[in-house]
Amino acid sequence: MRAVLLVRDDPEAARPLRAVLESHDFAVEEAGRNSVTLTSSRPHLILLDLQQTDTDAVRKVRSLTGAPLIVLSAESDSATAEFLNTGADDVLNKPFGIQELLARIRVVLRNAPQDPQVFSFGDMSVDLSLRRVIVRGSELHLARFEYSILSILARSKGQPVSYQRILQEVWGTTSPARMRTLRVRMHFLRKKVEQDPAHPQFLFTDAKRGYRLGPSKLQQRNPKIERARV
Repeated sequence: MRAVLLVRDDPEAARPLRAVLESHDFAVEEAGRNSVTLTSSRPHLILLDLQQTDTDAVRKVRSLTGAPLIVLSAESDSATAEFLNTGADDVLNKPFGIQELLARIRVVLRNAPQDPQVFSFGDMSVDLSLRRVIVRGSELHLARFEYSILSILARSKGQPVSYQRILQEVWGTTSPARMRTLRVRMHFLRKKVEQDPAHPQFLFTDAKRGYRLGPSKLQQRNPKIERARV
């Protein structure tokens, strides 16, 4: 049985949709936009029901899990691109038919990676489905923005991620004014992840390009070639 997390702020309004999903053999959990944590649940799919163009809600859910995310939108088609650009896998505009919703669900589940989305980098593992980070056998407790940054780097699988991409995905802007915020978040992230932030094992700065999780082949051959630069 596939698990669906239905995120919306009105439990009463969610009942008909929940009943339909359960009648089609989905196990449904519910949460409000401000109470989504995913600390223990591991849904196969997220349905995010929005009454307005709330891209922050999409970013929040995406920062918590790599599970497929469908936005149920009360907005016009013009909002679709915004939702897709901030992490949604699909957008279904209201009103919609149940058969169309079920078809969209089948498509995103069919296209979802079968891999549990666990990325390993030496003594670190990042489980995007459970929002769990293990370093040297201990689970780390990261702030929301710290985890968002780390999950973006994990998905890049050792390739550099530009500052602009991180800023856009985490804060929705590429404004240079946000660079200081990004550097501060990376500083605290390194303090939690690295035994010695001055001699990193996991988080590296690729000058003029961005950040990278996991050493490059060059750095693996010569560990002294790269130092942490914020």
